[in-house]
Amino acid sequence: MASEDVRSALRTHDALGLAQILQEGELGPEELVEAALEGIRSQNPRLNAVVHICEAEARARVRELAALPREARERMPLWGVPILLKDLGQSVRGCPETHGSRALRGHRASGTSHFAEALLEAGAVVLGFTNTPEFGLWVVTEPEAYGPTRNPWDEGRSPGGSSGGSAAAVAARLVPLAGASDGGGSIRIPAAYTGLFGLKPSRGRTPIGPARGRGWQGAAAHHVLTRSVRDSALVLDVLWQKARPFEPGGAFPGVPFAGSFAEAARPEAVEHQKPRVAFSTAHPFPGETPHPGVREVVERAAAYLAERGFVVEEVPLPYTSEDLVAGFLPLVYAETYRTLRALARRLRPSPASDGGDLLAPPSVEAATYLLGRLGEAISAAEAVEFLERWDALAARLDEFFTRWDLFLTPAAAILPPPIGSWRMGEALEGDLLSLAASGGEALRRDGRLHAFVTALTARTPYTQAANMAGLPAASLPLGTAYPDVFQEPSAGERVLPVGVHVLAPRGREDLLLAFSAWWEATDLWRGGDEPPLLRGGRR
Repeated sequence: MASEDVRSALRTHDALGLAQILQEGELGPEELVEAALEGIRSQNPRLNAVVHICEAEARARVRELAALPREARERMPLWGVPILLKDLGQSVRGCPETHGSRALRGHRASGTSHFAEALLEAGAVVLGFTNTPEFGLWVVTEPEAYGPTRNPWDEGRSPGGSSGGSAAAVAARLVPLAGASDGGGSIRIPAAYTGLFGLKPSRGRTPIGPARGRGWQGAAAHHVLTRSVRDSALVLDVLWQKARPFEPGGAFPGVPFAGSFAEAARPEAVEHQKPRVAFSTAHPFPGETPHPGVREVVERAAAYLAERGFVVEEVPLPYTSEDLVAGFLPLVYAETYRTLRALARRLRPSPASDGGDLLAPPSVEAATYLLGRLGEAISAAEAVEFLERWDALAARLDEFFTRWDLFLTPAAAILPPPIGSWRMGEALEGDLLSLAASGGEALRRDGRLHAFVTALTARTPYTQAANMAGLPAASLPLGTAYPDVFQEPSAGERVLPVGVHVLAPRGREDLLLAFSAWWEATDLWRGGDEPPLLRGGRR
């Protein structure tokens, strides 16, 4: 196949489409992988989506796959398909593993994660690792170690986070799918901001190990970002095979599912038995509202369903800002404290003056250090209390889903934010670092750091409930909006993707995937739209 045709195939086909072309022999894995590597070399300087490119390892992998007999190839659903992994918890032995932090620059993984292992066993070729905020702590991808990742829809804006590098890479057609993870929205928010499909699986559905039984106390899950629903479903089958019936060392068994998610991801299932759909465009924080363009996309989706015979009703949100502020944010603080303390013990032979028991600037970012110090102030009793809040929320949502099958909201309250707009500011940062020298309790009493994080959470308040309760949820690319909906767009102003968030009952990825596949067949689906970057748009 001519090189131009190979590049075209990479741009137009999803992972399953490429796998079929490879299996039929129309295209060889070496040609496809070289085209993908060339695309990364060409586009990544603009996007900064990929922070570690593993060319030698990818070429060695291609030779290994090419030497397999046909029968072995046919058992691999992703044979020869190039992918990227996230530089956070998706390690491959011998490859760079830095978690977006200066503290781990030069570190290489000593083992391979179960997540990566499953994709490699399916025949995928890992080309490298994508950018992430330091330790995955933010829903924008702007680590000081590597710099910001840019959104292919508007390079002055963020693709979200913490899987922002993966989202930008898939949206720019560098690869058909990329590894992602989600502890509070980190798959779904980047999907919404880049026009992709992003599914967060149920707790226990995908592997988290080895050597780890839980991610963020069960809030976090690994999966992928894709352009098509069927790619996400196929990978979920691959990962579920690795995780079930109980991942060795895993803390949470996945809800039993004996079928195939790929088979379930068919629109006919929804047409045959239409689910009852609740929706809301309310904001959980008092006095706040979603961006008007975001609200319009959700309301249009609800009306579209009603016109086609679905039972649809607008309902109050089944969770509150208090659930997020008192139930989710303490987890972020506590996990950051644990991470920085563990790294300090691992990287330093003894406590140093730059933070004592924690890694501190310049080894880590000031904002990361401050979150860790705030986590230091959380007592054991409070840690138990926030987990009890999770259980109470899970029970409330289980009861909600006795009346409804699916719940629609915005995926985020705002459009993709301008790069740099989530920064704390030097004056506040300096004040808080001075306070932190006295310990976490001083930061807690001061209250400004918690207020800052709470204000950021109000920008993306719709995703965390799924993590706390362990439910499956997805962002669907069902619309676009201009940043200012109250006036005519100015010359060159970019239209931006908008995601609709769909929450499903515990263990019902099959229903969520079928519903998503139904949407994919409609004229509202925007997952196939190419961003301006691919159309020769301005920087």
